[in-house]
Amino acid sequence: MACNPLLEYLPATQEACAGTLSISFGAIQNVVDDPGITPIRYGTRRHTRALIQPDAELWPLNVQPFLDAGIGVATFYYGDVDPDYAEGFKDGIRAHYLKPGQTEPAADEWGAISAWAWGMSRVEDYFETDAGVDAKRVAIHGVSRLGKTVMWAGAHDERFAAVIASCSARAAQR
Repeated sequence: MACNPLLEYLPATQEACAGTLSISFGAIQNVVDDPGITPIRYGTRRHTRALIQPDAELWPLNVQPFLDAGIGVATFYYGDVDPDYAEGFKDGIRAHYLKPGQTEPAADEWGAISAWAWGMSRVEDYFETDAGVDAKRVAIHGVSRLGKTVMWAGAHDERFAAVIASCSARAAQR
């Protein structure tokens, strides 16, 4: 499991601000057009989508209006918590919770959406230590399967003040 940074922007004029936390399909350098971000380089299959399909094409995040309104903005790449391919759990957080001798999660154990929601709660743990964030006023956001993820995170972690799930319905059958 990679240990990459959380991308966080906080208003300069506030002591502790409300915030938004988005879980992203892309590497953090692809979410915001900011030359100050050091690009994260991934060398494994698990991160191919993050670099090929940057979120900037799907969801361009303009942080300035949030900062002007006194709201912090944070995001992280979901693949850093649990990679998004069939055998990805081996490189993610779920591998650390396998029982001795177990080689894959059982059918009744947590899946990727639960792992990603777990990651959101770990960021909330961090926010509780960050003097620049009012951890009691953090809204979470996700799109598509990450919309389902934020609903799951909000249902299991009541510390989140609001949940914004975009396009989280099941796709139509063709």
